[in-house]
Amino acid sequence: MQNSNRLHEAVVKAAALAFERLIRPHLVEDLPETVFWVWPREDRVILAIDPLAVKSIDTLLNARFTHHLSTALQGRRVIKTNTRGVFFQVDYEQQLQAELTAVVLDLSSQPSPVAVPIGMTKRGPLWLDLTVMDSVLIGGARRMGKSRFVHAWIQALEHGGRARLFLWDGKDGQEFGRYQGRMGVLVDNDLEALLLIVMAEAERRRELFKQSGVTSLPEYNAQAAQKLDVLVPVIDEAAFIPEGCQGLLHDLVARCGAYGVHPVIATQRPDAGAVQTIIKANLSTRISFAVPSSYDSQVILGRSGAQDLPKRPGRLLISHAARTIQAQAFLVEVPAGATAQGNGLKERELAVLECAAQRGGKVTMADAQRLGLSEWDARQTLAGLAGVGLLEKSIEKGPRTLTKAGWAAVSQSNQSAQYASKELFGAQ
Repeated sequence: MQNSNRLHEAVVKAAALAFERLIRPHLVEDLPETVFWVWPREDRVILAIDPLAVKSIDTLLNARFTHHLSTALQGRRVIKTNTRGVFFQVDYEQQLQAELTAVVLDLSSQPSPVAVPIGMTKRGPLWLDLTVMDSVLIGGARRMGKSRFVHAWIQALEHGGRARLFLWDGKDGQEFGRYQGRMGVLVDNDLEALLLIVMAEAERRRELFKQSGVTSLPEYNAQAAQKLDVLVPVIDEAAFIPEGCQGLLHDLVARCGAYGVHPVIATQRPDAGAVQTIIKANLSTRISFAVPSSYDSQVILGRSGAQDLPKRPGRLLISHAARTIQAQAFLVEVPAGATAQGNGLKERELAVLECAAQRGGKVTMADAQRLGLSEWDARQTLAGLAGVGLLEKSIEKGPRTLTKAGWAAVSQSNQSAQYASKELFGAQ
């Protein structure tokens, strides 16, 4: 214990001296009486400085200043915060510089139903609660691991069973179509329709919360008999977002977090036009894979650094809760893409196909709802049938048309039904 106290005292003195030396060239001429404060704590020492004592506050907020301070203190971790002042937290113990290695994703280690996997850090595996992260922007250059990272989040949220996923990939369902038909997952090529469903549910929850006298999803679930799930719109390529959807998306990001809506927006084109500034400013958590330039890093993270990441797929920086952490994303197995087949269809899917056959090969949302499906189930069913090639894929709001495979599935279903009838009741 005595040795530990001596170490702490030594680090406090070294931190004070190094800090004074680094800030001296940047101080104003007419200095206040006290320039900075040193606050020893149990596990770290905190350095606080009067912002008015510095010529340019940006000098202290620059990542280079933090790096120089850490280097002067033999590589000890330094965390910078800027709230009601500028604070630098210095660890007493030196951090072991362990090599970050990729580890296979283990969903059984998910700490909570809405926790998502970040990856391996110097302190071990990192999972974060999506509701705490709130809304997320994920970016990075091509082939750096962004898509597999998003797949890991989808699989974790599906495994947790407390989230409804609304998936749009901007590639006609090529990326996310493989998840269609799974419980709590809706994949659709019509982004506007997808966002409108989420917005309608958010409005319904607003009325529920008002009636219950609560202001957030955790408060409501704490007293409600029937719990509400978290709603997660996942948009894989921001560059392809239709112009008409920008306003809807902004509303979801800016206003609907309290109702349990937590959008995740990803892009392979980290330029200012890929995600409108008004949307990007409200995305509270930023994750960047390796990018070619400091400008790209600034667009995604709001700071430089991602351009210096090793050009290794899965290596990332996450900016969250006033901290920036480097991690190596988990290895994840991506499910095989959907295939067009009529076998194994659910009863409601067969009913929709047969409805289309009776109406000349076309079926609408209204037709599906007349079969007794909710709006969620109707849209999920139509999109799922399109995803496996039984209905035509279309971004239009009109009817969907049966494909050749769809007609074959209906015919196969009818033949199976006739065979079962003969087996049960005998040939007539």
